[in-house]
Amino acid sequence: MAGVVLLTLVAATCTPSPPPQDNAGIVHASGSSISRDRPECPQAWDSIPLFAATKGRDTATATVGGWVGRQALGASGPITNIPEFHDCQMFITADGKSYDALYAIFASFKLDTVVNQLNIDSLSWASSDNAVATVNGAGVVTGVTPGAATITGTSTVDPSRNQAFALIVLPGPAGPDSTVYVGPGLPPPPAIRVGQKFTFAMTLAPPTKSTFPVGEVYTYGSGYTALGIGADFNCLYIYFDADKVITAKMVHVSAPALDGSTCATKSDPAKEIGTVLQVVRHLAARDADVPQAARWDFDRSNRQQYIGIKCGAAWCEIGQPGFVSSGDYHAAEGVTKDEARVIENKGWYDQQYLAMYDVATGKVAPTRIKGTVIPHPEPEPRVLKDYENTFVPIAYVALDVSEASAEAVQAYREKYGFVATPVSNFARMNRLDLCLGTASGCGVNPPSAATCAKTTLDQYAPGARWWVKLTPANGGSPKYRCVTRRLHANLAKALWPPVTARWRWLAMDETVWRECVVGCCEVEVDVDAPAW
Repeated sequence: MAGVVLLTLVAATCTPSPPPQDNAGIVHASGSSISRDRPECPQAWDSIPLFAATKGRDTATATVGGWVGRQALGASGPITNIPEFHDCQMFITADGKSYDALYAIFASFKLDTVVNQLNIDSLSWASSDNAVATVNGAGVVTGVTPGAATITGTSTVDPSRNQAFALIVLPGPAGPDSTVYVGPGLPPPPAIRVGQKFTFAMTLAPPTKSTFPVGEVYTYGSGYTALGIGADFNCLYIYFDADKVITAKMVHVSAPALDGSTCATKSDPAKEIGTVLQVVRHLAARDADVPQAARWDFDRSNRQQYIGIKCGAAWCEIGQPGFVSSGDYHAAEGVTKDEARVIENKGWYDQQYLAMYDVATGKVAPTRIKGTVIPHPEPEPRVLKDYENTFVPIAYVALDVSEASAEAVQAYREKYGFVATPVSNFARMNRLDLCLGTASGCGVNPPSAATCAKTTLDQYAPGARWWVKLTPANGGSPKYRCVTRRLHANLAKALWPPVTARWRWLAMDETVWRECVVGCCEVEVDVDAPAW
């Protein structure tokens, strides 16, 4: 890819006073300054700001973890300054009415190495009694007659490694087909009915003796018990336990090494003191179909956060034992092959309960609007010239408002123009388009061209700027927003970010961003001003 466009949809005016969301010139208590090249999840722990903000305008910062005036804590590697790989969110409290602290998860730059060295086996499957239940090579079990049978998954690499699961078959009628994740520490497989199909999903490999962490977690708060996250700094491991089943462990680090080596060296995760977590692994057709990224996700059934992270040719969901996946792996009807790649595989897209700013209280609260932002799957890398005086589609938004209040729905309608719509093919969702040029060249008619910062690219005409057009799914009139583009400094080609899209947390609201050319483009919005 040629680079990244970060698109942030936030409620904020396009009048910079001070420059919107740049944090430029803000000096952290440790002495480092926040710059345009340090968005959302910066590369040094001492430059993660804690904002005391009024409607999103930074008024002060506080230090992180008590390491004031000391050497910055190194994060997991060279990708930690590229937010497309990572995720920062305010966690929703159990009652769903307010927010906990801000939590950041950084994907390790050794992510592929970590998982590939685990030697994940393929499995063969067998039933002890095919007259009761059959199982095919993909682990799809079908109930045949009432009774009991044992389903066994065996490593194709080493037949001595296997796991067996007792299964009860009940009389019909058949229930819906589903996937059942099996393994030590998980609930036993539920009874299956005659004619019903279960896909048994299990990953089996030799116990892990030594591996790198797959991620690092930081929080401003006291921690998050459900995931074993302690205050400040944590390392996340994925490994195979003594029962040969893929497992995760969150390890709290109370005194991180100042040289950045805390989560950068190999360890035997089974021997680390931490919280053991359940891993649910969703396989993809190809390794390239899953981006090297980490995300927060939300278990609506148990009101808990969990983690999504790339693990080989799969997306691994990590949570407290018994957590329930959001289940939102979309197989939208009528999608193209390229659309399917980013709709059906998590990591490319992001789903969050969106925030709404309350002018009366000066705080934000969950709206119960579940927003899904999905990137346009550019088959070829784009260059700046592609956006010149031309609006190019870059992302699509679906809104689930089934749990939301009418007030919240109206607020998001006024802010973005977006309407409630399910995840579908791109032609049926709300759309975001990006343009680089003058207001007239892009066909934008804002109150004043001066409301958006001009580009610093000399090859473009005076007055050239980045703009975003927000088009509702019902074909209504589009709205326009200013865009701030932050370059990714010293970005090696080998580390070009994935074409991902995500909701981004801001001090007063939430917004969307997406990969663009050698940087990230963020839509500026103000809580008190509708789009023009």
